[in-house]
Amino acid sequence: MMMNNANAFGDIAYVCEWEGTPKNWKTLYQIKDKKIYEDGEDLDEKIEKLSVFFNKVEWITSYESTMVWDGHVAGKVTTVHTINLSNNKGFEIRTYENGTLMSGGLVKTKTYIGECHKM
Repeated sequence: MMMNNANAFGDIAYVCEWEGTPKNWKTLYQIKDKKIYEDGEDLDEKIEKLSVFFNKVEWITSYESTMVWDGHVAGKVTTVHTINLSNNKGFEIRTYENGTLMSGGLVKTKTYIGECHKM
């Protein structure tokens, strides 16, 4: 895992409320000891790049997939998880290398995570 601009002021934790999900699903993210946890699960092995700034957190994950879901056929799937703690907004941008069954090629989706609050 590559760590950029490591958080010099210590560990960070924030909660995001994914809008439009049943019961507005909440997820707890923690970054401590240069590792990332999602609801207590260590995501360290999946993270390719982590950047932690005073008001922004971003990490990138990617994996190979042969699954077909929601019309997507993917080889490499890359996700950029970005949280802006200044305006409390979070997004995930997912890129499907082989696109969709309908379009073929590269497809990007952007999902609004919802309100994210530093703890």
